Amino acid sequence: MVVAACLAAFSLPALLAQQPTGAAPQQPPVPAEGTAAISGVVTDATTNQPIPGVMVYLGFQGRGAVGRLSRQISDGKGRFVFTDLPAGDLYFINASKFGYLEGHFGVGAGGLLGGLMRVTDGQWFAEANVTMQRPGSISGRIVDERGDPAVGAFVRVLARIKVGRQLRLSAGPVTKTDDRGMYHIAQLPPGRYLVQVPQVQASLAGSITAQDLSGVTAEQIAAGRTVPDPPVSLTLADGTRLIVGGYLPPPPPVNGRPYTYPPVFHPGVTSITSAGSIDLRAGEDRPGINIALRSVPATSISGVVEGPAGLIAGTHIRLLADGLEGMGNGSEVATATVGSEGRFSFVNIPAGSYTIDVRRTVTEFQYRPSIGVTSLSLPYPPGPTGAGGGGTMGILAAPSGTSAAYRNSGSNVALFAQQKVTVDTRPLTDLVVMLKRGGTIRGRMAMENGETPPPMQFAGSVTAEPADANVGNGLFQSGSPRLLAAGESVPTTFEIQGVAPGHYVLRFSILPGDGAIKSIQGDDGADYTVKPIDMTSGRDCDVVVTVTLAKRPEVSGMALDANGSVSKNAIAILFPVDREQWSNYGLNPTRLRALPVNSTGAYRFQSLVAGDYYVAGLPPDQADAWPDPEKLAQLALSAKRVKLNWGDVARQDIVVARVK
Repeated sequence: MVVAACLAAFSLPALLAQQPTGAAPQQPPVPAEGTAAISGVVTDATTNQPIPGVMVYLGFQGRGAVGRLSRQISDGKGRFVFTDLPAGDLYFINASKFGYLEGHFGVGAGGLLGGLMRVTDGQWFAEANVTMQRPGSISGRIVDERGDPAVGAFVRVLARIKVGRQLRLSAGPVTKTDDRGMYHIAQLPPGRYLVQVPQVQASLAGSITAQDLSGVTAEQIAAGRTVPDPPVSLTLADGTRLIVGGYLPPPPPVNGRPYTYPPVFHPGVTSITSAGSIDLRAGEDRPGINIALRSVPATSISGVVEGPAGLIAGTHIRLLADGLEGMGNGSEVATATVGSEGRFSFVNIPAGSYTIDVRRTVTEFQYRPSIGVTSLSLPYPPGPTGAGGGGTMGILAAPSGTSAAYRNSGSNVALFAQQKVTVDTRPLTDLVVMLKRGGTIRGRMAMENGETPPPMQFAGSVTAEPADANVGNGLFQSGSPRLLAAGESVPTTFEIQGVAPGHYVLRFSILPGDGAIKSIQGDDGADYTVKPIDMTSGRDCDVVVTVTLAKRPEVSGMALDANGSVSKNAIAILFPVDREQWSNYGLNPTRLRALPVNSTGAYRFQSLVAGDYYVAGLPPDQADAWPDPEKLAQLALSAKRVKLNWGDVARQDIVVARVK
C-alpha cells in the first residue's frame, strides 16, 4: 500500500494521542479508522527552515480529535504524518511549540483559525504544510521622576484591531515590573500596540462596611460564616477610604499638598491621542520602550448619585479619561464605591477632562491570540460583584483571538449614567450624577405554526449586541427564556433590562434542535429580523421571536480563478444581496460568512437562514476584507447570486477576485 511505503521513508518519535481538554464532539464521531493519510512539514515563516519538535494536532471540525494518534511531534526535518484516517472534508491542523505562535494549515477566516483538508478513502494528502511565526515582544523600564525603578508597577499593551469596518482599541496582556523597574511582554503577534502604565485610585464611601463589601448576609453570619477583612485603606479627612496596595502607592505630599501618579502611555504622555504606536513585526523584540512617571498635584471630585433609595449603595462608578470610554477594568483613573446616601468621592486624581460612567456591565474588547499564554489581571474594585459575574464572547467580525469581555460592575439597578466632567487643581464638590433609566427589551419565544418544541426547549441566553460593534456601550443579557408549545401563551419569556441608548441586534446563544430564528417582530410593527432595534430614546420594546425547525439551507461549490481553474487557496464569502445588511450587524453577523476553501478548492456554507445571497471568493491575503461594505460592493460585481429557501441544498461555483 502506498501509505505504508511512504511511512517507511522516515521515522517519527513517540507520539501523544490524548483528547484535548474540553473538546467534546458536537456531532457524531468520525469513524475511528480508515485508509487515508495526511502529512506535511512545519517550517519557520521567516527563515523557511524546518522546525523539529512541534506538537501537531489533527482534528475534525465540530467533532474533535480524529484517528488513533491525534497528536504527533514533528521530526528533525519538521515532518509529520497521520495514517489510517477515515474519509472526510473537515480536517484541520493546529501546531504549537514554545517560542512560536500557534500555526495552522491554510489561511483562516470567519472565526476559523486555519484552512480545511479533504481526503478520500485510500488518498494520501501530502501537502498539509504549516508555517509558524516567532512571536514578538515589547520590553523596557519604568522609573519615577527621580530615576528610581518603579517596582511592582502594572504594564500592559493595548492593540488597535479592526472589528467589522472600524478600528477599535482592545486590551492586551498585562505584566508587572521587577525590582529593577524592568518589564517584558512576550508572545505578541504582529500588530500595532500602545504601552500603558495604568494607575487606578479606588475609594470607598465611609459608610460602606466590611459586610457590605463581602456580600455576606445576616443569615449567613448567623449560620457561622465570617466576614472577610476589608481591603487595606487610608481614611481621608472627609471619611472616604482610599484603597492602597493594588497599584503604585502615591508619592509623598509636597508642602502638605497631595500628589498622584496619573496613568501614562509611552513615551511618557497622559493622553491616548499623544501615545506612541509601536508597529511590531513578526518575531521582532522591541526593547527600550521606557516610561518615566511624573507625579502631579492631586485633586478630587465628590458628590451624590441620585437613584432609587436603598439600591444605589455599593454601586461602583468609574472615572475615565477621554479616549478610554469604551475600555474595561483598569482603564479608569479612579473608581468609587457609593455609600448608603448615594455619596461618592474620586480622590487623589490628576486634573483633567473625564467621563463619569455608571452601568451594570463593564465591557471591552480583548486581544490575546496566543493560546496558553497567561496574563496578569488588573485589580478589581473592592466588593463581591466587582470581581465576579462575567465572561467573554467570541467575535466573528474581528481577528482571531479577539473577544468581548464583560463583567458585573456592582450596580444593582437597571440604570446608567455617562456624564462629562472637567476638574482643575481645585476639588470639585457637590456634583450630582443623575442616573437614567435604561430601556427594556421583552420578548416571547414561539414555535413556527404552533409546532411542538423539542425536549430541550431552551438552555441559553439572549444578548442585545450593539449594532455598530462598539462594546463600550455594553452587552446586555437576559436569563434563559423558554420556547412556548402549541396553545401556550405567556406575556414574556425573556427580558433584557437597563439597555443604554443605541441600536441593538438580538443574538441567541443556543436554539434547540438546530432551530433558526425565522422572524423577530416588534410591537411597533417593525421587522427586527435583520434590522437593529432603535433604543436611543430609552423606550421599552416588546418582540415576538419565531423559531423554525425547518431544515437550514446550505450552499457549496468550487472556487475558480479567472481562467476557470480550481483555486485551492482562497476564501469563500457569503453575504446578503440587501446592502442595508452589510453594516450594523453586531459582533457576530448571522448572514455574512467567510471560510477558507478546503484542500481541493471546495467550500460549503451550512446552517444558514433563508434569504437572497451573493457568494464570491477572495485571495487569502485579503481574508479580513469581508466585513467591509466597500469591499463587499466590489465583490458583488463578480459574485454569483443564489436564493436560498428553507431546506434548500444549492450548488454554485465562485470566482476568486481581488478587491482594492
